[in-house]
Amino acid sequence: CFDLDKFEGVSTEALLDRFWAGLVFTDLNPSDPRTPPHIKYKIRMDIEETERTDKTKE
Repeated sequence: CFDLDKFEGVSTEALLDRFWAGLVFTDLNPSDPRTPPHIKYKIRMDIEETERTDKTKE
């Protein structure tokens, strides 16, 4: 379940610096109305505000 009020699009990857986290879609063509069968993306997060997974305990 997604709350779409939490998502905000930006025009450049550099603008993601003002957010805690973001997705960058690396292979989408904005002029193509079709969605490709496979979508490549990278996750951008603020490393200073992200808990290290190798130190996480249950």
